Amino acid sequence: SFGWSNKIFWEITYKLNSHKFGKDWDLIITDASHMIFFANRLNAKFKVYRLNDLLEGFNLPTFFVEEEKRFIERADLVLSAHSTLSYKVKDKSKFFLLPNPINLNLFPTENIVEPEDLMEIPRPRVIYIGAMFDWFDWEAVVFTAENLRNFSFILIGPYKNPPKNLPPNIYLLGKRAHREIHKYLYYCDVGFIPFKLSPLITHMDHPNKVLEYFAMGLPVVSVYWEAFYRNFPEVFFYNS
Repeated sequence: SFGWSNKIFWEITYKLNSHKFGKDWDLIITDASHMIFFANRLNAKFKVYRLNDLLEGFNLPTFFVEEEKRFIERADLVLSAHSTLSYKVKDKSKFFLLPNPINLNLFPTENIVEPEDLMEIPRPRVIYIGAMFDWFDWEAVVFTAENLRNFSFILIGPYKNPPKNLPPNIYLLGKRAHREIHKYLYYCDVGFIPFKLSPLITHMDHPNKVLEYFAMGLPVVSVYWEAFYRNFPEVFFYNS
């Protein structure tokens, strides 16, 4: 996480190496990583910013959000993953929509061997793949699992603070290598996107997860938000 310790580290590093920051560069490309602090202090003929998420939605310190705002103002080109973030760029001539893609080579659909830890889990299987942090709606998942006892719910990805005493048809498998994800998707029946609605979520209109599910031929069920629905009306939506 980004806290005040990061800011102190940045300041010390910059002061110790300030002579290196005077150089003029041809091109600087950055995103909302810790490197944006240094990118803001470099001179370049052309600056590009990759705008991936609503930074404010991560509850980061104000100074980090201000660093992003400063770079966007000085950037020559802003490549945004979501059209809903265009309000962050005053000069719309430098705003371009470039949704996050997926690498289809990582999602083959032939000669797939079923993962061993899935074999004993009964079908039909509903799968979620991704981080299960503050934006993950555990309540919705537990409610659905309790009301669909004949379905198995497969949860794959890093997580924190899952509810105690999960229903027996929820299988919390943990993190898996990205190159293995297609195997789990191939042997499941429905892709699930159970997010808590917040500005972080509702400012996404091209979530990668739906592309990964579709690539493996899965129907997708998701909580409804307008920006997502406009781009993917074929998803089955529910209201929280």
